[in-house]
Amino acid sequence: MNNIWIELGRGAHSVYIHSDFSALAHIKYRVAPFFSCKICECPKKENWIIVICNHNEDINMMCLIEPFIDNNLEPPRKYYFNANKKVIYIDKPDDYYMKIQIAIRLSRDIMKHLCLSKYNVHLHGGMVTYKGKGICFLGPKKAGKTSLLLSLLSEKETTFVSNDDMSISIDPDDNIEGYGWPRAVSIRK
Repeated sequence: MNNIWIELGRGAHSVYIHSDFSALAHIKYRVAPFFSCKICECPKKENWIIVICNHNEDINMMCLIEPFIDNNLEPPRKYYFNANKKVIYIDKPDDYYMKIQIAIRLSRDIMKHLCLSKYNVHLHGGMVTYKGKGICFLGPKKAGKTSLLLSLLSEKETTFVSNDDMSISIDPDDNIEGYGWPRAVSIRK
């Protein structure tokens, strides 16, 4: 396999994903609204690395993680993990597209952790912009956040930012910025 990587970035933070070009193009398409995306030949050593393709390192020196999935909708997962080297190999599921989805989820979760600071808070809610201003929808489960967000999207001058997973940051000059994280939009029955 060629040495092809995609760098997903936000601010000063990056996560690198290694796979074939087709997978990286798919990832870029899915996450470009949320992260800067750049195809590159070599990751920077200080950043986290997620590998979708076959791994070359000795996995005996890595921790095996097999998270318990409590539903029938998702296949079992198996990762090899080395915290010192900041690398995660996705071994299972075998399904190619599910591995891509898991790489996106892992990169989202790593980036959320990296972006945590006293000026940044992660919230369970949705966000749109309307006439150039951000509108957040916060509330408990089943409060109608997604329904309200989708309803407002029918209005002109409204753009989607995020559903279910958003962050608000306040810089030292008290400027407020909201942004979203890659996540599918779904509605309960």
